[in-house]
Amino acid sequence: MVSNTELVQSYRQQITNSINHHNLQLFWNMYNSRRDLEMNRGGTAINAKTLKCPVMLVVGDNAPAEEGVVECNSKLDPTNTTFLKMADSGGLPQLTQPGKLTEAFKYFLQGMGYSKYPQL
Repeated sequence: MVSNTELVQSYRQQITNSINHHNLQLFWNMYNSRRDLEMNRGGTAINAKTLKCPVMLVVGDNAPAEEGVVECNSKLDPTNTTFLKMADSGGLPQLTQPGKLTEAFKYFLQGMGYSKYPQL
């Protein structure tokens, strides 16, 4: 919040002027009442629940959610999971390094077979 004061001010203004406060309250209540997904890597727990689809986790090197993303990565099947920790991107890699993030998504999709040939 300290390093992005203009962004925080912009969001505060948008929330004050253009958001349905009833819907915001419902969203906030749902967010606060969320529970753990109870995922575990296969073989580590009986009847382990995990994602079976390919997953790409991206986090900036100084992101507030870094610890949570690393924990989530530890609970997923490593054969289906790509973990990318972007250096020098802070907490918003999609804003600070959009080109590198786009390239990572491109390679992730190529790895799943959705794009056969790299585009130059």
